[in-house]
Amino acid sequence: LAPRASDVDRLDIHQAYIDLAINERLQLRIGRQAIDIGSRRLLGLGEWANIRRSFDGLQASLAGEQFDFDAYYLQPLSIQPHDFNRTNHDISLYGINSHQHVDEETILDYYWLALELDTNGARYDTLGVYWKGERDNLLYEVEGGVQVDTNFDDTDHQAGFATVGLGTNLQGRLAGQLWFFYDWASGSNSSGNGFHHYFPRVHAHLGFMDLFGRRNINDLNIRWTHEPNDRLKFLLWYHYFSLANINDVPYNVNMTPFAGLGNNGSIYEGCF
Repeated sequence: LAPRASDVDRLDIHQAYIDLAINERLQLRIGRQAIDIGSRRLLGLGEWANIRRSFDGLQASLAGEQFDFDAYYLQPLSIQPHDFNRTNHDISLYGINSHQHVDEETILDYYWLALELDTNGARYDTLGVYWKGERDNLLYEVEGGVQVDTNFDDTDHQAGFATVGLGTNLQGRLAGQLWFFYDWASGSNSSGNGFHHYFPRVHAHLGFMDLFGRRNINDLNIRWTHEPNDRLKFLLWYHYFSLANINDVPYNVNMTPFAGLGNNGSIYEGCF
């Protein structure tokens, strides 16, 4: 098979940045960087490809007593298999992520992230919240957001996503963690106008096969993990996928229609 765009990059620089400590609370990072934001459902490292994901840009971090703030302006790389990669100035990702200090067991983030695609004129603004923690033997994870602005066909973009997870710590022979998750991301009656997942770490949430992107999707999944020691981990994970909107199609991780399908999601009768 011919190599994919993420297969070949003979020699390049993955990260090269400068950290500047302005004072005890404010720090700047400038240059090429690999980065995770929050749960990594909108931006995360792409470590399962030959070419790892990184961006050129700026990150500013401000530490406070109640909140920490991270601001971003990032542009992805245009991969050159036999030359040095270049900044893709046609795509920009920027926004602010705020982390609230609750306790050691709790993550609570509020964020605004915007994606501009100059190649087709689309822009997506996402306002969301991410909450993860534990209480006694109950584990929980909740994330959701709304996405607005402009689609590639100049129509108004209105979309959203939500994730709810409940888990527990098991004891005995099945010792480990057991989680139940429901993931949803909106589709649309016109192809390509549903939720856009930006640059996520897809396989960490929607399955290791990286078949589907977070658009027009329902995902009921159950996950069991067991770590007998620090060097060995077992994982059993089952997904049941269905369409959020049967007038739309499933999507690949690059937000194109799955397997080149047209706008005829009803042939799936809601499930795939």
